[in-house]
Amino acid sequence: MEKFIVGNWKMNLGDDEGLDLLKNLSQLKINDRTTCIISPPFTILKAAQKILENSSIFLGAQDCSTEEKGAFTGEISPYMLKMAGCTSVIVGHSERRKHHRETSDMVRKKAEKANMFGLLPIICVGETLAEYEAQETLSVLKSQVEESVPHKDIPFLLAYEPVWSIGTGKVPKTEEIEHVCAFIANLFEIIPPILYGGSVSPDNIASILKINQVNGVLVGGASINFEQFKKIINNATQV
Repeated sequence: MEKFIVGNWKMNLGDDEGLDLLKNLSQLKINDRTTCIISPPFTILKAAQKILENSSIFLGAQDCSTEEKGAFTGEISPYMLKMAGCTSVIVGHSERRKHHRETSDMVRKKAEKANMFGLLPIICVGETLAEYEAQETLSVLKSQVEESVPHKDIPFLLAYEPVWSIGTGKVPKTEEIEHVCAFIANLFEIIPPILYGGSVSPDNIASILKINQVNGVLVGGASINFEQFKKIINNATQV
């Protein structure tokens, strides 16, 4: 089964350091059962396109607008991302939902617009620590999935990222991830590839990918360190 390794650089490495990392990553040989996507800052997308064009790594973006063009200062459209060489885009990341007040309805519209321009949406869902401690994880995820996933039949990836695990080093127990991902899978007639995100590392990648219904990972901090991300890719291809 195909596996997905997605690196989300967030607001880091939008300079020569980022391009150097991409050059190193472009030399990696990745088997045809693993799809690796790197999502750097918008400012280096065109340069990244040239670096990655003959590599085994695909270029992604971290967000997009719900609109194609127009008077939307500070936004970037899926069309622009496509022209910059992107093949996918992350939508609905918890940081966007929290800091930019993005609703699940907005996330759905972004995913649908991204698809219109040939981009694969990577739709993120996940519960906060307060929701986790209140045992509301499943009800929160059910609502997010039902409202964030496009109403039309289009391809997409669904990334489960418990908000309390992102960047904290805290990872849910294997059985918790399996239980949640099985619950998510049961919400669909045709199950999309489901990714896990939240403090993914070279040490836990293999055990995560062995979990039923987990088809890949969304990697944050470790994706901006060449040695760590290389180990994640290598360890993932052994599963």
